[in-house]
Amino acid sequence: MRLPLDHFCPTAHRWLQVLHLDHLVEVNSATKAMLMVSSVISVGFSFGWLSDILQLTCFTGHPWTDEGIGQYTCLYKFLGGLVLLVMAKHSLIAWAYFDETDDGLRLKKERCLGELERQCGTVLRRATKQAKQLVGLLSADLEEKVNDHVARMQTILGRIEHDQDPQAQQLYERLATSMAHHLHGLRQPAIEHFRKLVALSGQARFLEEVLERERHESMVGLLTGKATGLPRTETGHSDLEVSLLLGGLVGHIHRGWTAACCCCSTGAAGPLQRRSSVELKFSLPTEADLQEELREPTPEERKRSPEQVVLRPMRLVLRWFEKIVPDHEAAARSPASAASGSAVDWGAPEREVCEQLAEVLLHLRRSPVYRCMLLGILASIAFFVFYWQTAGQVVGLLRAGSCRGPESVSCVGAFLRKVFGLCGMGCYAVSLTVVLWNVERLDAVLQVQEEIHEIEDFKRQIDRLNTQLLAEDDSNISMIQTIERQLAAQKRLVAAFYNDCWGGTVQLSRFEQLASELESALSKGRSLRERAGQLWKCTGGSARSYLPVSGENLTKGRQGGA
Repeated sequence: MRLPLDHFCPTAHRWLQVLHLDHLVEVNSATKAMLMVSSVISVGFSFGWLSDILQLTCFTGHPWTDEGIGQYTCLYKFLGGLVLLVMAKHSLIAWAYFDETDDGLRLKKERCLGELERQCGTVLRRATKQAKQLVGLLSADLEEKVNDHVARMQTILGRIEHDQDPQAQQLYERLATSMAHHLHGLRQPAIEHFRKLVALSGQARFLEEVLERERHESMVGLLTGKATGLPRTETGHSDLEVSLLLGGLVGHIHRGWTAACCCCSTGAAGPLQRRSSVELKFSLPTEADLQEELREPTPEERKRSPEQVVLRPMRLVLRWFEKIVPDHEAAARSPASAASGSAVDWGAPEREVCEQLAEVLLHLRRSPVYRCMLLGILASIAFFVFYWQTAGQVVGLLRAGSCRGPESVSCVGAFLRKVFGLCGMGCYAVSLTVVLWNVERLDAVLQVQEEIHEIEDFKRQIDRLNTQLLAEDDSNISMIQTIERQLAAQKRLVAAFYNDCWGGTVQLSRFEQLASELESALSKGRSLRERAGQLWKCTGGSARSYLPVSGENLTKGRQGGA
């Protein structure tokens, strides 16, 4: 049976097609019908109960709330509304991705995945080509300008460094800090645009560690020759290099938090860890591939070529990115391919009960989603008992004639709600039990869907790089133009001071004027970067909440909604 959604609500049907969920309108089995009913009733009752809490209507007295469990109406509606919301989420996942009859849904998802991989390979080749060109432009165009700029900054700081006047020392710190901030600003375009791409790769932890090591004092030390004695040049909120580190720290905190919850922790399923689809479908550079770029510059090199220090994070992420290539032999290693070849044998005879039970227990041990589904089944049984008891109370009131006049309408409405609740919870328990017993069928589709989401995230980041960072504009690359604009604004102030004060005595008021101008330019540049960062975050990646576990390398999953 096919629901006529395209006739009654064409917009909703088009959205389902865009999300590759148009198969939801096809109800071809009793399990699918029960999943649909349980999803709709769970969502409706959850929002209805929580709405009663917000509107305080749960305090309204009725004959069926004067005794028994009805006395705790507000409490059970609050807790039940939250539980039903979680139950509805997993019921929707099963409704959208459980393939009961054959592997048609999985094959459809795999065709979408294959097309997405081809598109991703096309945009990746263009982006890596531009990245290689950008590395060449860094050497040919920017390095000399940055070298001259740093040399002038060092000369200006040297003119005031040895002045013992306390005011001069304060100006020295202000100048060094502002100049270091400006040099950090030259590094930010590459790190800001590549940080999401770096985070998508599980093999890029070494890159984050390198950025962490040279994040703060490097620019101050480069300008002054001192490793200590001056304040840090960035904070954890404004330094994008630190943001990469904080992102990893938040990830560790999140994993520790989920490990404290039995429903949301993945458990110790073995030494293997799940590799992302980006790692499986693409050949990502390792630490061994970037030995030259990762080599720390010696003190002599830092003094002789300061531009290598300033542009090092930029060169490093570009070298890392240009080495990413599609892995054409990855299909055989793909979790979805392994699942389609072995884990889900649609034509095989039915398994023995013990074998199937062992398979279900394996998934329960490894996947938090399936454990939550099991808890949802138990909760639906508890809700079924609750509705059965409260429905009996309402029937008893109707038989005893306690509902008279207008109150009888409320009693009939309450009875109908109890009946709907019984139907919904019964459908939930039966359908989710069927899904959990045939968990490998759901898992096979979820694996492909997870790969689609991860490759989509990867492609989205590359598309942004192509349009925002690596796009050609007036025979140049936008990232080079961005850096040159920032450098020109800095050089204008520094060069003017350098030329005006060359060879003569410089008053402290002139140094103070330069410090104020640098701080003003820095504040203006930060406000622009913050607005750009907000636009970047508004189009950030999305979280997902299912966890496929079939395949020998799938012992760890991701949290979030399907």
